[in-house]
Amino acid sequence: MKKSTQSFSFLLIAIIAIMITAFYGCGNKKSAIAKVKPEKIEISGDLADYIQVVDNEYEITDDWGGNLSIKVKAIQALTEEEMKNKDFEISASLLDNKSMPVSGVGEFKIEYESKDKLLSLLKKGSGEEVIQLKAQLGDYEAEEHAEKSKMFTVSSTMKEQEKPSVSSTESSDNSTASDDNTTSSTDCDQFLIDYEAFADSYIKLLKKYKKDPSDASILTEYTEAAQKAIEMQNNVANCTDVKYATKLTKIATKIANAAADLQ
Repeated sequence: MKKSTQSFSFLLIAIIAIMITAFYGCGNKKSAIAKVKPEKIEISGDLADYIQVVDNEYEITDDWGGNLSIKVKAIQALTEEEMKNKDFEISASLLDNKSMPVSGVGEFKIEYESKDKLLSLLKKGSGEEVIQLKAQLGDYEAEEHAEKSKMFTVSSTMKEQEKPSVSSTESSDNSTASDDNTTSSTDCDQFLIDYEAFADSYIKLLKKYKKDPSDASILTEYTEAAQKAIEMQNNVANCTDVKYATKLTKIATKIANAAADLQ
């Protein structure tokens, strides 16, 4: 258990070091903007009968990964029963001028902030919304991919929401309580939720810095973020399950990649 706790602490300390590196001695870099059009307005997958892409020219920017905002139009509504306990996803793939996939480019997936817009379209069955899609760092590089990217296709999925897993300890009928050194899976799950939220807010701060390094408010926000990282380090959950370590490492890598892109 001590080893797991130390791993959490080490990664949070690493985050603080990354933050310091990112904000002192970094520079901005401009990247090419690709202009792409939908190969077809129809989308593939589970939502093909409910939404389609508005035919237009759209821009892809390279800002902590690729960013593509597209306008989506509702053509039919889903019933309340059909939407119950469902998760909806849309993603885009880039194509060259011969309608072939652009080599080395990953999927552009819907951002969390746009999911409410998608749900609104599916519920109403009418109207248009701008949906933001993003490719993770390393999945899109403007210098390499912008010139080749000419079109895109959109796919969709609708699936049952995942139910939270119940640990054997929680499912036991009034089993003997664990010792004080054991952290429940609930505590570990909450810690990872808080950690991911911290990561997302920190990456937004990096984006703000990249856009305007002279913004005086950034220093205040940076100080608050560093304090939050220290608080998290002091309240690290003591989780031994490998699934938590794997998720934690993934989040830390996302932060590290974002900070490294400022160099």
